[in-house]
Amino acid sequence: MLAGPVRLHYLLSGITQIDVKTLTLRRLVVLCRRGRFPLGLFPPEPRARRWVLALQAYDGLTAGASHREIAMALFGETIVRDDWNGRSQYLRLRVRRLIQVATALVQGGYRDLLG
Repeated sequence: MLAGPVRLHYLLSGITQIDVKTLTLRRLVVLCRRGRFPLGLFPPEPRARRWVLALQAYDGLTAGASHREIAMALFGETIVRDDWNGRSQYLRLRVRRLIQVATALVQGGYRDLLG
């Protein structure tokens, strides 16, 4: 693309994701002009930390770890010891949700992260 003329066809339809689509075009234009990715147009992904935790939980699950063992690996033994059997089920639910997110990602949902 950088070596010569290129004809691009980019469909911008619908208003619901217009910001994402125009950002992609802005990134491409700057890449073509400067020959590098512009850091200012790639802000940190706020959901990245959750995706990492989810994939770590999935790794634990596929290795045969129990939900409690996964919680200990992710959040620490002290928190699990204090809260696992507490009045609230927040920790158990958090592990379940992380596994659900990871399962969806592994089953093809990762493609949605690229858009």
